[in-house]
Amino acid sequence: MVSRLLKPPFVIYIIVIILIVIGIAAGIYYFLKPAQRALEEFRLGIVLDYTGIFAPCAKAEEIGIRLAVEELNARGGILGAPIRLIIRDGESKPEIQLQRFRELVDIDKVHAVLGTCHAGGAYSLMKESAVKG
Repeated sequence: MVSRLLKPPFVIYIIVIILIVIGIAAGIYYFLKPAQRALEEFRLGIVLDYTGIFAPCAKAEEIGIRLAVEELNARGGILGAPIRLIIRDGESKPEIQLQRFRELVDIDKVHAVLGTCHAGGAYSLMKESAVKG
């Protein structure tokens, strides 16, 4: 299962999705007031399931994310700010994923969050992100 996830087509799909999400976050960031845009770094929070039933997906997702971030940073980051990843284990449990999301937003003050690969966890994070704005 894991070897299939690490094959080029799957990793390319993940990279494309990540680039789209980062692009949207950069677009939102771009329209902020100039005084608010001066960042030393763009903090990107990630909730991956390194433990539990969805653990095989996490490594492939991490590889795709790291490749995308490495490429973006080589091109100057987001509006000149390098991207720093902050990764948390969601443990394949929606309630833990939600807790990790809140930690990333409230404690780590990330600018954007990428979530898990399964529907239950993704739905929880989507609802919470609507609340957090």
